Amino acid sequence: MQKPFFVGQRSLRILKARGPRQTLVGIELLDPARLPKECHLVIEQGAIAGRITSVAHSRALNKAIGLAMLSPALARLGGEIDIRGDGGEILKARIVATPFYDPKNTRQRPVVAA
Repeated sequence: MQKPFFVGQRSLRILKARGPRQTLVGIELLDPARLPKECHLVIEQGAIAGRITSVAHSRALNKAIGLAMLSPALARLGGEIDIRGDGGEILKARIVATPFYDPKNTRQRPVVAA
């Protein structure tokens, strides 16, 4: 954006002023026995508010975790979302901070004796 002109500059300014449509957040499934699939929809008040991008059971955390693209209004830590699963069933998930495992990166760093 520092250049005086380039192709697409006007469009980028419009997008920046509008703000993000969706935000990537971490989720934790409240019922780990029932996992949604990738691309299952997040529903808020009967409307589509996002979608699941990935989900799996974490052996290290012993819970089901995943990522979802959500509207910014829903993307607050601790909030709960409804996911429409197969056959229309509703699965519950909680928005959590990422990274899920070892957020301080202590497992990658050796312990230095003093």
